[in-house]
Amino acid sequence: TIKSAGASSPKAETAACLGQKGSFSHEALNRMYPEAKAEFYSCFGDIFKAVKSVKADFGVLPVENSSAGSVGEVYDLILKYRFYISGALSLPVRDCLASCEKNIKGIKTAYSHPQALKQCSEFLAKHGLDAHPYSSTAEAACMAAKTPGAAAVCSKHAAAEYGLNILANDIQNSDGNRTRFI
Repeated sequence: TIKSAGASSPKAETAACLGQKGSFSHEALNRMYPEAKAEFYSCFGDIFKAVKSVKADFGVLPVENSSAGSVGEVYDLILKYRFYISGALSLPVRDCLASCEKNIKGIKTAYSHPQALKQCSEFLAKHGLDAHPYSSTAEAACMAAKTPGAAAVCSKHAAAEYGLNILANDIQNSDGNRTRFI
């Protein structure tokens, strides 16, 4: 079961995760497999395909978040592929609002992974920001870096990776927000 999976995992040369540099999945991958080369994919299904075809030794996937619940798609893929869980990590999730703009007043739209948008729904509603789903928090940060008037809900790592200004820190609904990765 997920709860009984250990925090340390076997060594890997390559590991696959969602998004790109700076994503929470990338942070989890670096903690679980610090010596592995990260391979990035834009959807969960592609991560499973990479492991099946041995393009990656392991996949790092979010399975549940303390405020947004289970990631149903990942559970469905675990059943479909019949892979086993070799390790688990509970990662604190501290979201920020980041943009190429310098002030939140210039922001109308926030992009992020659907789970992150759920985790920050109260902040987004309070500031009248339209929430639009994107494939990952880091990809949303990359897009926000190129789009005036847009912001990303992402990690500080992603904001730094893509040269964004952090307009607000700790915007998640719950201070104890955590995501379990396997």
